[in-house]
Amino acid sequence: MKAKYLLILLIAQSLFVFREVVGQDLNILGDTIFVHTDFQVELKFPSNNSIPRWSPTNAPFKAEITNIGILIRATSEATTPAILLITEGPGQQPRQHRFVVMYKKDLQFDSPETIKDWNTKQKLQQYVKDLTAKALAKRDIFSSPISTPTIVKTTENKSGGYYAILEDGDKALENGQFDLAQTKYEEVLKMQPENKSAKRGLQEVKEKKLEKENLAKKELNDKVTKLQTTGTTAFYAKKYDEAIVAYREALALNPNDLFSKSQINTIEKYKADQALAQKQEEDRLAKKQLEDNLKSIKLRGAKSFEEEKYDEAISAYSEALALNPDDQFSATRIETIRKIKAQKKSADEQAAINRDREQSFKSIMADADKAFDNREYDVAKAGYTAAKDLKPTDAVLERKLKATNDKILLKGKDDEYNAAMALGDEAKKIGDYNKAKAEYAKASALFKERTEPVEKTKEINKIINDLAAEQNNEK
Repeated sequence: MKAKYLLILLIAQSLFVFREVVGQDLNILGDTIFVHTDFQVELKFPSNNSIPRWSPTNAPFKAEITNIGILIRATSEATTPAILLITEGPGQQPRQHRFVVMYKKDLQFDSPETIKDWNTKQKLQQYVKDLTAKALAKRDIFSSPISTPTIVKTTENKSGGYYAILEDGDKALENGQFDLAQTKYEEVLKMQPENKSAKRGLQEVKEKKLEKENLAKKELNDKVTKLQTTGTTAFYAKKYDEAIVAYREALALNPNDLFSKSQINTIEKYKADQALAQKQEEDRLAKKQLEDNLKSIKLRGAKSFEEEKYDEAISAYSEALALNPDDQFSATRIETIRKIKAQKKSADEQAAINRDREQSFKSIMADADKAFDNREYDVAKAGYTAAKDLKPTDAVLERKLKATNDKILLKGKDDEYNAAMALGDEAKKIGDYNKAKAEYAKASALFKERTEPVEKTKEINKIINDLAAEQNNEK
């Protein structure tokens, strides 16, 4: 019984729409607009002087007038539709539009249904024309007597005619077998090219296929969007591996997803840069650690050397050489300590063999003098110090010991001078004249009586002046 009443209501509504729409040029009468509570649906008209009215006046909907049209939305999840009457257009001959407004729970804010664009008369006229065509189609469905198809169906089923094929098409359409339904309707049209039921069936198949295709696209887009969101969330949380997994899944669904491709490239470049920076930092820390270790070991060796703990000193400098085989300072210091030990051993043996302190003293002094003459001042100092144990108050020994200490100090200053001169020569050789002059100045400050730094500085100044003169000549 309910189905019968619903059919009667549908027929009546269709006839009402047909009567309201047909014959109108720019008035929309009887169209349905779906709205939601969370966002507004926009209606655009050719004029901006629209006036909305609701029927009933307490309808659960709201209309807001703007400079581009009217914005409407539901104030609650109402199930009862309402009539929206809109007057717009010139003051003398305004247009009258009538809409049925209904709440739709699954309406999406980015759906085409949320913007009704009739902002020109041409768009409005075309929309009314399309609406009229739909109304005429509905009239065709319900204008024929209901009993006629039943009679034809009975007759043609018995003869195995087109109606059985049409019925198979309807069943296939109802079961979602759109390709089969299309085949059946096309068979009917081969038999009856003007069969309206078959044409309507084909149109519905087309719409259903398009709807299915759009739904599949939407589901795909939703999945891709969800994966993109997951990837972006992981990206900002610095969970880069999780982000790449999500973006790659999105690309697997849509190989043309440029956003995911770009994000993957960005993350991979960032990870590569991060890995390079980490490697550089690790290398820097390792180098610093090596330098710190060498410095600590050398300080330990120097302290042992000063305290005449020669074995401990050799052990420390050997550790430094193991870390840096090119450490010439440690190699030289080990050699020096070995000579000192040998001299000390020789002195001890000599004292044991020759109890004559004078003879021992002379022997030690002779070795120390020899070391002094050979500019082995550290060895000489050790010898004089050993001799002092035999003759603590010997004036000659005191002078030689003082001279040796002065030579040691001078040698350090001389090493610094030679290093500055070497750096200056190297800078001069590669054309870094400012650095060369600075190094020569440092060397000259150490030994003002030496003229070599001054002469080399003059040479550099001459080179600079010659270059300037040459540049001026070229200009």
